[in-house]
Amino acid sequence: MTALFRSELLKLRTTRTAVVLALGLYLITGIAVVAALVVNDSLDRSVQRDLPGSAGFAVLFSILFGILVMTGEYRHGTATPTFLATPQRERVLIAKALAALVGGLTLALSSLMLVYAVAVPWLLATGNSVLLFERDALRDPLGLVVACAIWGALGVGIGAVVRSQVGAMIGVLVWFLILEPLVGHVLSGVAPYLPGAGLEAIFSDSDDLSAWAGAAVSLGYAAAFCAVGTVLTARRDIT
Repeated sequence: MTALFRSELLKLRTTRTAVVLALGLYLITGIAVVAALVVNDSLDRSVQRDLPGSAGFAVLFSILFGILVMTGEYRHGTATPTFLATPQRERVLIAKALAALVGGLTLALSSLMLVYAVAVPWLLATGNSVLLFERDALRDPLGLVVACAIWGALGVGIGAVVRSQVGAMIGVLVWFLILEPLVGHVLSGVAPYLPGAGLEAIFSDSDDLSAWAGAAVSLGYAAAFCAVGTVLTARRDIT
């Protein structure tokens, strides 16, 4: 299992698509934090509390990373040798989920480091007090780290179920941008427990879910997709 896990981490570090995704995230994060610093005349406590939100796209990129980890095997035709080398396919899925979890953590932490690397010198240069590390200001960064880790694993589960890299990525975007709001509007009773709502609760307690409950809902979706994906992967023929 350790060798499998290390192999998956190596793939993440050396896959060109993964590197491009990471660079794209850092570009978006950098633009977002600079824009937030420029447009706000007063960089007071409330503004600084929201600055880590500039790294929020790390959540989306984490789930895309997870999808990439799983579907890359089928896209590049490496699934057959991978599963021949490790006939217990569930071990491959576990290794991939753990690697995607670490990948999500890495994206979150590195994006936050970029935010602080830009914001702290800016605040000092403009004569503002640095309030980014106060207790209240650290809630969103902590939530981002937790969410990215969970959603990295969720991406592996989705990729295992769908198998198509493009299909899985498009499906995720369509669900969160279009379908989930519609489902939540029609079925208001289940709206707080949909994936996107669970994610939002991690960052701010809602009337229905606390931050811990939101994390539990997100973790439940990740576990469910990974479980279904494992069963399907074990039963499917690899072509």
